[in-house]
Amino acid sequence: MKELRFSKDFLMGTSVASVMIEGGNKNTNWYKWCEDGNIRDGSHIIRGTDHWNRYEEDIDIMKQLYNDTHCMTIEWSRVETSRGHYDMEAVKCYRKQIEKLIECNIRPVLEVFHFSQPQWFDDMGGWLNPESVQLFVDYTKFVIEQFGDLVSEWITFNDLSMTLYCCYLLGWFPPGMKDDKKVYAAMRSCVEAHIKCYELIHKIRKERNFKGETKVGIAHHFKIYDPYKKNILNKLSSRLINYITGDMLFQALMTGKMGRPIGKGDYPFGKGRFYDFIGVNYWTREIDKFVWKPDSLFCEQVINTNGHLTDGGWEIYPEGIYRVCKDVYEKYQAPIYIIQNGLREPVDKDRAYIISKNLKYVHKLIEEGIPVERYYIWSLTDIFECHEGESAKLGIVHIDFETQKRTVKKSGEMYGEICKNKCITEEIINKYLTPEQVKRFNED
Repeated sequence: MKELRFSKDFLMGTSVASVMIEGGNKNTNWYKWCEDGNIRDGSHIIRGTDHWNRYEEDIDIMKQLYNDTHCMTIEWSRVETSRGHYDMEAVKCYRKQIEKLIECNIRPVLEVFHFSQPQWFDDMGGWLNPESVQLFVDYTKFVIEQFGDLVSEWITFNDLSMTLYCCYLLGWFPPGMKDDKKVYAAMRSCVEAHIKCYELIHKIRKERNFKGETKVGIAHHFKIYDPYKKNILNKLSSRLINYITGDMLFQALMTGKMGRPIGKGDYPFGKGRFYDFIGVNYWTREIDKFVWKPDSLFCEQVINTNGHLTDGGWEIYPEGIYRVCKDVYEKYQAPIYIIQNGLREPVDKDRAYIISKNLKYVHKLIEEGIPVERYYIWSLTDIFECHEGESAKLGIVHIDFETQKRTVKKSGEMYGEICKNKCITEEIINKYLTPEQVKRFNED
């Protein structure tokens, strides 16, 4: 096989929502949600991976695996413990984490919001409260003032579409609502918050003369929706679900255009380009056929019996990362950071293949002139996955949740070699993949 070599400027690392690993945080809305028994496997976010106390060990593992960069959240509920009250000890701990990353030559990217919010914010009505936008803007201002001297790259919202649907429509995330009108109202609030915070982050860093080029973006969950047998009705249903669950909100966050049903096709919060890079989260695709069920957006998922499926039933479809990145670049013309990519599986058997095959498609994108500049594995360690709990194994490092012992998995060893060499070689592929996986890797 031909070596797939990446430039020294192409950065590779890991990403995570901090609330999923830190442990010990009773201020997040996920604490009460767990207390009420809403996690599938019965585990609790209070334990996590104890990263709050073991961050030095985890960063040392990143260094051991030759990571260039790491994406993490400044957890809102840990910093603003009640409205307007900021925990300066938490701020000090986050600064130490960031300084440790920089000391290890690992470039931090910071998220303001990812999955979690303070319980006091939920108690006030969350994103349905008319004050929610200003509350988030005030928090963002504080965060940029505290960490903007250390970090120049920021994500306002990560996984917002999935989070809001799970919070306000599906009932999987706190506060567990099931009302489509409320999910669209929450989206409007978050779009306004992003636009204001995008401008605010640039303003503060410029006024304070903080070093480094300010870059602000969002990270969005992209899923490939392909029609079953490609007839007209199936095409229409797959386009509809793609629009409602993804493109509608993404377009609003990026440009301010509020399409129906969250708006009227207008720009109530201003028209512009509210991004400096595109954050891509990609996992799988879905094959859909038309059904006469308005409540399901006239769409029914079909299992691809010709595809390779994960233990969780997701199709392994690496080509999707190529299709997504090419599409969003054509539409929005900005550098791409692949913020989340990986695999959820109880045994580390397909993850090495997924990582290497996805990176093969990333290499193809770069060769074709698409500016993919970053690649982040989700995640460094196994985590407390929202809704699923500790049983959802997503890390390249195994966590024994009882002892908190860290053990690098086979996929982690492979990723470390790729990061070290900035290259995927035949030797690496033959070392970490099964003969069947090698065959699939070499297929176009």
